[in-house]
Amino acid sequence: MTRSRRWRLATASRGAALLVFLLPPLAVRAQSGPTIDRRVLDNGLEVIVVPSGSTPLVTVELVVRNGAFTQVTEAEEGLPHLLEHMVFKARTDLPTRASDLDASYNGVTDTDAVAYYMTVPARRLDDAVELMADLAMDPEFRPEHLDTERQVVEDEIRRVSTDPYEVFQFYQGIYLWRDAAGRKNPLGSLVTLAAVTAGQLTEYYRRFYIPNNAALVVSGAVEPEDAFESARRRFGDWKRGPDPLDALPLPPIAPLASDTVFVVPHEASDITFSVAWHGPSASDSETAVLADVLMASANASWGAIQRELVDSGLFTAVSFSYQQHRDTGPMSIMARTTPEQLPDAARRLQEVLASLAHPDFIADEDVIAAKASLRVGRAFLFERTASVAHQVAAHWSNRNLGFFEGYEAAVESVTPEAVRAFMVEYLGHGPRVVGVLLSEETIQAYREPILRSLEGWIRP
Repeated sequence: MTRSRRWRLATASRGAALLVFLLPPLAVRAQSGPTIDRRVLDNGLEVIVVPSGSTPLVTVELVVRNGAFTQVTEAEEGLPHLLEHMVFKARTDLPTRASDLDASYNGVTDTDAVAYYMTVPARRLDDAVELMADLAMDPEFRPEHLDTERQVVEDEIRRVSTDPYEVFQFYQGIYLWRDAAGRKNPLGSLVTLAAVTAGQLTEYYRRFYIPNNAALVVSGAVEPEDAFESARRRFGDWKRGPDPLDALPLPPIAPLASDTVFVVPHEASDITFSVAWHGPSASDSETAVLADVLMASANASWGAIQRELVDSGLFTAVSFSYQQHRDTGPMSIMARTTPEQLPDAARRLQEVLASLAHPDFIADEDVIAAKASLRVGRAFLFERTASVAHQVAAHWSNRNLGFFEGYEAAVESVTPEAVRAFMVEYLGHGPRVVGVLLSEETIQAYREPILRSLEGWIRP
């Protein structure tokens, strides 16, 4: 029943294409910020309530700072993900109780957190909070359940390993994160899964699953006081413990030392060309919002980058992405082209990347339109109860909830000059990981053009 939010073979983080709403910028007015109520229970559990949406539903989400970033040794790679599965498995009455509540529920393991959530009719708020507390507090991990869930997770990894695009991103992640690759791998490794015991999982659970390392997010048709009272009643007996992150050795992720180029064979008629590099950390709110504005412009059909790369006919599709991680978010370009176009397309992509530092490449009106599309997307977000909870949980987990609260004002304050300065800093000159996904037949038939397309990506 559970899934990993980022489906990974071993290390890579997928960039999600940013949803852009193509409305005239002058027709969109700035939205006021969300009303967020936050309180901390005596045991350290932070309760965050966000009234949102127009339907009589609430989403209750428990988020724990136990994502892939806590995997500091190879023996821990995949433990957060497997533990997520085991927490669900331990609550054998969950399907029946959830059905009685008309609830939909799931769990996710991400780079920065593990989260459990359910959406119910608003009148069942207290029942949902009670079920969430029963789910997360003191589960019993049985060896027979471990055998079952270990196989489920192993099958998930094997399925991903048959997807050439996932394999492609696996190698991209290896080169992008180097020694820190395990800290960007929510899915896990087969080696770790084969060795873990129920006792080890219990110890791991007790280390991270404590109220002062967790938050309860409630969004939707909810009165804040009702949510706070329900949280106090249902979670008040959860015992706090030593902060697991205080003792966790988390050295900064080392910057890339040089450019890297890799090629992955794959049976397909087209060619996928990718460029990835290190972006800002989530804690750098001012820079992260600049990345969002740039991504909105880069992925919009009216933007300069799409005009240069797609409208020219060199690429059939181009998408930019940036993910907020507590430590060094990945940025990437994923572009598709044909074997015949590859040399010219790759050369033009190099030229565009070099041009991003030019003050005239992104026009003022492109930045204004990108800001408008982000504001509209934000307004739509607050009509989706579960999406609000997921966003709040994600920002809480990387210690940047203030970014979510002040997002509208932050977007509004972005200037074209600031976006251009961001482009120079993060897209202009730093090392990159460049990958090509194409078939063996294409390699044989277009060997010389392929070699030409790779020229110039390794820089002195």
